[in-house]
Amino acid sequence: QEMEIMAGVGAFSKAAKPEIVFSGKTIPIDESGVAIYKFKASGNPGKYIVLVKITYIDQEGKEQMLSKDVEYTVAKD
Repeated sequence: QEMEIMAGVGAFSKAAKPEIVFSGKTIPIDESGVAIYKFKASGNPGKYIVLVKITYIDQEGKEQMLSKDVEYTVAKD
């Protein structure tokens, strides 16, 4: 099964110059400031985590970093 995670900063803006990394893989942002990570979910039942790190420039011009775990579950057939 293919999975998709969308990430961005604020109202999905390119102005913050975000760099978005999903489980160690940098994904370029599109024209609307969104990064879309597509991947195949594990075929084994259980809980899984995709680490999302976003580095961006805040309103004061300082670099900031957010880190979030996105959890998903694969159920038994």
